[in-house]
Amino acid sequence: MSFVARMIKLFLWTASFLQFGSVCGDLNLQILHINDFHARFEPVDAQFSSRCLQGQESTCVGGISRIYSLSKKIKEDFSNTLVLNAGDNYQGTLWYTLFKWNVTAEFLGKVPFDVNVVGNHDFDDTIAGLIPFLKSVPFPSLGANIDMTDEPSLKPFIKKSIILERSGQKIGVIGYVLHRFSEMSRTGKLKFSDEATAVAEEASRLKKEGVNIIIALSHAGIEMDIEVAKKVDLLDVIVGGHSHTFMYTGTPPSNDTPKYEYPLVVEQSSKRKVLIVQAGSYSRYLGFLNVTFDDLGEVKNYNGNPIYLDKNIPSDPEMDEKLKPWKITVDQKGNQKLGETKVDLSTREGVCYKEECNMGNFVTDAMVYSYINAEKNENEWTTAAIALINAGGMRSSIGRGNITYADVLTVMPFEGTIDGVLVKGDTLIKAIEHIFKSENFLQWSGAYMELDPYAPEGHRVKNLKLTCTECSVPELIPVDLNKYYKVLMPSFIYHGGDGFVMFANEGVNHTVGEIDHEAFIEFMKRNTPITYGIEERINMMQPMKYSLRVSEFPF
Repeated sequence: MSFVARMIKLFLWTASFLQFGSVCGDLNLQILHINDFHARFEPVDAQFSSRCLQGQESTCVGGISRIYSLSKKIKEDFSNTLVLNAGDNYQGTLWYTLFKWNVTAEFLGKVPFDVNVVGNHDFDDTIAGLIPFLKSVPFPSLGANIDMTDEPSLKPFIKKSIILERSGQKIGVIGYVLHRFSEMSRTGKLKFSDEATAVAEEASRLKKEGVNIIIALSHAGIEMDIEVAKKVDLLDVIVGGHSHTFMYTGTPPSNDTPKYEYPLVVEQSSKRKVLIVQAGSYSRYLGFLNVTFDDLGEVKNYNGNPIYLDKNIPSDPEMDEKLKPWKITVDQKGNQKLGETKVDLSTREGVCYKEECNMGNFVTDAMVYSYINAEKNENEWTTAAIALINAGGMRSSIGRGNITYADVLTVMPFEGTIDGVLVKGDTLIKAIEHIFKSENFLQWSGAYMELDPYAPEGHRVKNLKLTCTECSVPELIPVDLNKYYKVLMPSFIYHGGDGFVMFANEGVNHTVGEIDHEAFIEFMKRNTPITYGIEERINMMQPMKYSLRVSEFPF
């Protein structure tokens, strides 16, 4: 008996277990789900979710072919199955950089999804870059709290909810996204309203139409999902994304550490229970939740776990063949060796969201180097000695060994520019204070700081020194709140991304530099092999109890 056959047999046993004690009118529902796919069409490295190295294929996990193979098989064998996609299909590997929406629609469109919710990164190429995908795929997309009044071109493609039927029972699926999307991506004139309010209004409407089972499909992150679960009386299940949260009950099949049991159960004030699930990220898992609903649509029994898509889950041969022509192009570009690292350049488990990380040190130093030959005054050794990057701007780790073009694009897929701006020392203090409420930490070059994350707001920066430019020997000098410093940053941050509006609002003499990954490559070539470590640039006077972003990886 094949592994998949044994797994299906186990699912059948699980479903029969849920039926034990059930009565006529109960509905036994299987919910399959993924989130934060981020263009992982090929299997990925099991440790870093980066590219799968040649010769290590047997240890790599995930990929679109396994998602397709397993979801198709389960949906064929279980008539009461929903397959849900919680968003962020775009962006993250060379596959997306080269092929954009085309490859995304081509292969995600083959997976038997019933419905999708849009993610923040699905807007990275603007609304115009999202619409062709939404037009091409056979499943609808949702977003109940998205106001499209000023972007009418999107209206035909995003609904507030849909009604699906299984065994004659109506199931409502409502989509919602984080209200801060406009800070995170290129959403044009879209407006985003309160999550719980929008879901409650739509749930009430569905209830009046005779829908007793209501599932929310979210791209808002686990913390927001918990809040929505507490506030919306009619909800039964939330299938989430955005925070890349791995949940598991029992001993995981991988080295991943669960943040919560699967499902997370939230008890409302009325004692009703709402189930919340996520399935990590980067195609490594297919979430599998069994739920029994009684004849009133209330959750009666539940169990399940994400399925780890390792070598025991076979890929689909036809899908593999269809991927090959695309992969040839990706490999021709992506397999170019650009350098070598003797150490892991790590973003793993959200380290860059809570403290200094060596990937952040390397990337920000590369940014400073990219301006080293820019026009400067005679008494300056460089025009800009300070750089910063948001933790979410570095999308993956690079393990020790050769570094290829594909590796670089997996770390920095956005193709933004390195922008410079003159800002006062006081503005830099504001930016550092902002990290404690923006969900996005900053990594630095040319700075030394001591921070107390638990001090009162406005008093968390205890010490800040910045590297001088008007000096023959660079050294760290205490910040002057009224002095202007040229600071380099991703164009995303300069333009107010993640709420860092102070740079454009208070800065002067904005300049646009080179593409970020090109600067990374040039600096890497000059510094290979890389041996970067932790240099005590950022010193936390009290350790943060958790990452600012409750996630395993950047979002």
